[in-house]
Amino acid sequence: MSKELMDALRDIENQLGWLPPGDNIYKARAIQHNILERAMARKHYTMTDLRLAINLCKHKRMRIDSPLQLLPLIPEARELGPERVETTGLDTMVKRAVKAEYQAHDSGDKEAEYWITRFSAAVGPQRRQLLAEWQQAGRGHV
Repeated sequence: MSKELMDALRDIENQLGWLPPGDNIYKARAIQHNILERAMARKHYTMTDLRLAINLCKHKRMRIDSPLQLLPLIPEARELGPERVETTGLDTMVKRAVKAEYQAHDSGDKEAEYWITRFSAAVGPQRRQLLAEWQQAGRGHV
């Protein structure tokens, strides 16, 4: 068993919401390890490719039901490359907006909690739309 692949499976659990089926988590993880290892070998994917796909899912805030769902995402993750998968301008702007709202909240701004909650719940294209709405409301510019 590859320690690197087992670590990746734990990351898939912790970051993407996948839960190994059954009562025995260790056995289920070992089974998924073998399935994923064989599938990756058939398609000539590397651990770097799998890590890129994990980061892409995390970036897109996707939940997965099986580690095998990552394999079709590998070509897109490869195309984007590690720099683009890790962060985008939108990610940075949303983080700055949330940070500004936390600072406003600490200063006693009652509306800041509303924006923090909305940013925390927004996913995918909603984030860009919410950021525009936040700026139109005069809350800040990032």
